[in-house]
Amino acid sequence: MENNYDTMMAAKGFLPYKMGYLTDWMAKKAEEELNETEESRAQALTELRRLIAKERNLEIWTDDSYLLQFLRARKFDPERAMELIHNLYTMFKDNPDIYPKQLDTSIADTICEADAGGAFPYRHKDGGVVVFLKAANLDPDKISTQLAFLSAIAMLLSLAEDPATQVCGVHFVYSGEIKMSHIGLFRLRYLKLLSKVLRNTMPIRFNAIHIVNESPILRYVFNTFKIFLSEKIVNRIHFHGSDMKQLHQYIPKEILPPEYGGDNISYSAVEFCKKEIGPFIKKYSDMLQKGYI
Repeated sequence: MENNYDTMMAAKGFLPYKMGYLTDWMAKKAEEELNETEESRAQALTELRRLIAKERNLEIWTDDSYLLQFLRARKFDPERAMELIHNLYTMFKDNPDIYPKQLDTSIADTICEADAGGAFPYRHKDGGVVVFLKAANLDPDKISTQLAFLSAIAMLLSLAEDPATQVCGVHFVYSGEIKMSHIGLFRLRYLKLLSKVLRNTMPIRFNAIHIVNESPILRYVFNTFKIFLSEKIVNRIHFHGSDMKQLHQYIPKEILPPEYGGDNISYSAVEFCKKEIGPFIKKYSDMLQKGYI
């Protein structure tokens, strides 16, 4: 049964996190921004399958819905989509301590209970999903740096399954409070991995990255980290400090919970993760068993 918040969001025209289809205006957006038409889609799928078959020792899913994630992320350029596939599965292969072939799917509860990341139930007005990460909530005694990265990629790949997200992208909100116990997250290895995720590894369109409540340490780390990023990504990163009204100029406050000065007073990241992201872990496990042999 809908509560008052859901009724308000529906009345204001906000779309839900889980869509599974494209609205008419999203389909038009896909055509205008991503070069997607019935003809280009069919041609690109055929060519991408040919490139995958040609790739040595690569075994992945080749159904339309999976390949469209990569084609939409690269504006229906099959060669660039193939590069994205190569980079993703090479990342898995080169970092087996983070992305094991045999994934313990029971980690889903551990990930969700950490209350360190997820997505909000309603989309931005541009159709993009709004996701968040709170590294300060990660307990190093329960969640290692490797598991934190494994979890973050699981969240992003689960988002990429929805065609509405493939077309409209993702808005990222990062809470920048840093504890000394989290310094391991900022080792050079992980900064380089993160830069790859943001640049050319994930079938995700990153609309913007908003950093709030950032510590001086994070500012220092960012000045080092940005040398690994493209100018386009750097220009999409915004620091807001504790000024949530400034954040609301980019992300409607109706979407956000109170900790971000928002209106969604009943949001539970733990419950949302268990319901929406947790079930993806089994497919994630299957994905990690594929790739380069």
